[in-house]
Amino acid sequence: MLNVLTLYYIQDVWVFYTVVVRFLFPIMKNYTINGFERKVGLCIMLLVISGLGLNACKKEQNAVTPDCTDYTLTQADLDKASEFNVKSGIIGDTFDSLFFKSHDTMTTKYLSRDVFENLIARNDSVGTGAIYVRRSYAIPDTNHRDQRTLTKVMLMIKHCSGYFPDGGDWEYVNMKIDASVDTSIHPNGILPTMTLADNIADTSMAPVARGKLLDHCGTCHAKRNFMGFLFLDK
Repeated sequence: MLNVLTLYYIQDVWVFYTVVVRFLFPIMKNYTINGFERKVGLCIMLLVISGLGLNACKKEQNAVTPDCTDYTLTQADLDKASEFNVKSGIIGDTFDSLFFKSHDTMTTKYLSRDVFENLIARNDSVGTGAIYVRRSYAIPDTNHRDQRTLTKVMLMIKHCSGYFPDGGDWEYVNMKIDASVDTSIHPNGILPTMTLADNIADTSMAPVARGKLLDHCGTCHAKRNFMGFLFLDK
């Protein structure tokens, strides 16, 4: 398959052939035109050739210079990703239906989750490398909100444009927190080592998953596409 740069060169050759060979050469060979007209034709020919050369150089430079350097989350980055607590009015699922019934993501009735962000997200909420950490807790009842147990962590990691358009170019991660996770060392959980294939990630509702999770995360977050797919009023 031809790459984009090759197609650009083919396009430029076609322009050269059409303008210079098919149009200007016949005019230049017409000896009935005077010297001034011939000089004008020659100038046009040189401008076309030099313009095509500059255009090719610019396209080649653009082709080899990426607009964005993508980001890959590591466990070390995840461990320190909760640098800043995000103060927002959207703080969680109801304490008595956590992960089992309809999620309450639009009210402040119950405090059952905390949202954190890294430094990149603090400076640019949708910048490549921005990380959001949502820690979800089980709470006995509304009178004992301080007696909460961390049960789940969800992540959003911003990638370059084109990574996952349907999900706002975010990578989504779901992680369960149980006795096997030492939260004193890994306060945001253990990052899954495997990223789900796209065709599996589309419909995956697995409790532990990483990738382009469309049904599990992306579809809901698309409702906030006007806010960078974030349920945060930043």
